[in-house]
Amino acid sequence: MSHLKGNFNVKDFESACGVGITVSPEEIEHVVENVIKKHRDELLDKRYSEITTLEYQASNLHTANTVHAVVS
Repeated sequence: MSHLKGNFNVKDFESACGVGITVSPEEIEHVVENVIKKHRDELLDKRYSEITTLEYQASNLHTANTVHAVVS
């Protein structure tokens, strides 16, 4: 960071980026469980519609690549 000019506080930057913070696997699991619980109804409502959208996009991508390969 020696190339930076002006008033730049490395400690503040590192703190804002989370340097030095340790998170246990249990903490991650707890947070993920809470987020899933919070959005459970929405996740259940959209579970198949989102997958269908992704499958449609993937099939279009495959078709486009196949057509491109045949034409090339």
